[in-house]
Parts: sequence; structure tokens; C-alpha cells
Amino acid sequence: MAVSLASTILKATLLSCGNLPQMAPPNAPSIREVLMQYLFLAGRVLYGGFFLLAGIDHFRHVGMMTPYAAAKGIPAPRLSVLGSGSLIVLGGLSVLLGVRPTWGVLALTLFLVPTSFRMHNYWAATDPSVRQLDATNFKKNIALLGAAWMLLFIPQPWPFSLLR
Repeated sequence: MAVSLASTILKATLLSCGNLPQMAPPNAPSIREVLMQYLFLAGRVLYGGFFLLAGIDHFRHVGMMTPYAAAKGIPAPRLSVLGSGSLIVLGGLSVLLGVRPTWGVLALTLFLVPTSFRMHNYWAATDPSVRQLDATNFKKNIALLGAAWMLLFIPQPWPFSLLR
């Protein structure tokens, strides 16, 4: 009790001398909250940027991706590559900018689920190296899907969203 009283008196003395900074307003966000907002923004840039760049690559490399999609039995392979590229560009931008993130997660889901099961069906591969590559990509896509679904738990509008 005496230590607490002495501490209070010391703080009051220092405040009156101007050597101790004033307390922040009671409704001001804590340093931890501000840090978490910036970390969430950095995560959005990394996660949304990953899909944005992958989608751009669908357009840049449509000539290389179309025969691969055809070999996997995808109907209308060129249109499928361009359509899937559109989905991930829109989904990536949505997450990156924080604009309509629920719709962005839906776009990413519409890309990740069929792509995982149709393009990376490792259980059907007979070549061990192809099986390993498809298994790795399948697991990566499922993890990305889980991360997208977790974004639905974050209250909207997100911090630093383009439209607030």
C-alpha cells in the first residue's frame, strides 16, 4: 500500500514537472492493436498479392497453361485458364484492397476447390515425381482455401480497406 501511494505521488510529481508523457485517451487503440492492424495489412498484401500475381500469370502464360489444362481433361481449356485467372485476380484484389472481402473469398473458393481436385489429383498420377508435385500443390491449395475461409471471421470493414 505504501509503495503504491509512493508510486502515485512520484508519477504526479513527474507529470507536474513535464518529465513523464501524458496518458493516451481512454478510447485510443493500444500499441498491440495498432501493430495487429499493420500485420493484418501486411498479410493481406502477401496473400492477396499471391493470387493477383498468379492470376496475371494465367493471362501472360495462357499459351503454356492451356495444353496442360487440356491434358488434365479440363473442358474448354483456354476459356478455363482465362476464367480461373479472372477469379483469382478478382479474389486477390478483393483481399488486398479489403473491398467486398466476402465476395473475394467466394471467388478464391470457386478457383481453389475445382483446381485442387481436377488439376492436382495426385491420387491418379502414376509417375512418382508427378504424384509428388500434384500432392504438394493439392495440399498448398487446401491450405490457401482454409486461410481464405478464416478471413470470413475478421469483422468488416477491415482496417486500411480501400472502401471504409
